[in-house]
Amino acid sequence: RERRGLTQKDVSEKLSYSSQTISLWEIGKVFPKLDSVFAFCDALKFDPYSFLRGVLVDTTHSYVYQNDVVVCFLLERMEKDNISKSDLEGILNVSRPTLRKLLKGEVVLAINQYLALAQYLNFDVAAPFTLEKDAEDLNRFKKQQKRFPLYVGLSAVGLVLLSGILCLTLI
Repeated sequence: RERRGLTQKDVSEKLSYSSQTISLWEIGKVFPKLDSVFAFCDALKFDPYSFLRGVLVDTTHSYVYQNDVVVCFLLERMEKDNISKSDLEGILNVSRPTLRKLLKGEVVLAINQYLALAQYLNFDVAAPFTLEKDAEDLNRFKKQQKRFPLYVGLSAVGLVLLSGILCLTLI
């Protein structure tokens, strides 16, 4: 923020958080969620992957946080490393219901939780985000899910029009 010559108020307006929240993040009393970290990096034009590694690298690209990618990566690592849910509860300092929501993708990890996981499971903090093929597959799947109702709707309209034309030709 300071490198960009911005005040806490400037950043709070860009991110729709209060200046007090930005201040609490900066002094380490409150930890932002990963999606907020990505929004912060996007607003200040820093590469979020480098930021997660503790380095500020300027970028012109926009990055969007995808919680699904992190959850999939986490589930794969848990299975691969044989990590139990109770181990994960302890690492993240969360309750079982919160962990369930996290593993369903309903909750986003805070940056301190994510960094603790990266250390415990011994993975590079950018690893879930740099698996481009997986991210591309996930994006393609999401786009297909969004298009499916459109295809069904267009097909239904087409069938109605076709049946109407057939009825008119028969009359």
